[in-house]
Amino acid sequence: MMLQILKNMKKNLSYIDSVHRDGRIWNLSVMVLLLAFPVAVAIFFNVMPDWAALLSGLIATAPLYWVVGVIETITFVPMLGAGGSYLSFVTGNISNLKLPCALNALEQNEVSASSEEGEVISTIAIATSSIVTTIIIVIGVICIVPLTPILEAPVLVPAFEQMLPALFGGLGVLVCLLCFSGLWDAVDFDECPKPFRGAPIMLITAGLMALSLVGFYGLHIS
Repeated sequence: MMLQILKNMKKNLSYIDSVHRDGRIWNLSVMVLLLAFPVAVAIFFNVMPDWAALLSGLIATAPLYWVVGVIETITFVPMLGAGGSYLSFVTGNISNLKLPCALNALEQNEVSASSEEGEVISTIAIATSSIVTTIIIVIGVICIVPLTPILEAPVLVPAFEQMLPALFGGLGVLVCLLCFSGLWDAVDFDECPKPFRGAPIMLITAGLMALSLVGFYGLHIS
C-alpha cells in the first residue's frame, strides 16, 4: 500500500518538483557526511576540540559566510537552474568552472535556464564538468608519487609561485566580465543622448566599473 502511494506521488510530481525533492535530499545527506567525518575522527582518536574556541571562531567567521551564501544563491540560481544549483553547491568551483560550463551549454543550445530544457542541459553540463574534475583528481592522486621528483625540480619553482596569482587573475577577469555584462544590459539607449551611444557609453560603463574595483585595492590619499 505504501509503495503504491509513493508511486502515485512520484507520477504526480513535475520535473522541477522532483529536482527540488532529490536536491534537498542529497544536499542534506552531503551536509551530514561532511559533519560526520570530523566528528568520527575526533571520537576515534579521542581528541575533542576546544568548544569555547570553536564557538568564538564560528561567531567571528559565520556571518561572512552567511552573507556570501545568500548572495551566491540569489546570483547563481537564475543562471544555473534548480538542478544545476543543487549540484554546483555540493561539488563547488561554481564561479570558475560550473557557471561557465552551464552558460556555454545554454548558449550553444539557445535555451533559457528557467525552461525545462535549460534545466536539463545545465544539469548535464555541470554533472559532466564534475565527473571530469573527479577523474582528473583521481589521476593526480595516482600519479603524484612518481611525479613528485619532477614537480620538485628547481626549474619548475618559478612556475608554481605564479600559479595562485594566475588562478585569482582568471577569476577576477570572469567577475569583471559578468559585472560589465550586467551593467551593459542595464543601459537604456532610448534615454541615452545620441553622442554617447555605442562606444562612448561602453567606455563610460567600463570606467565606472574600474572605479568600483579600485575599492578592492583601497584609495591612498596623501
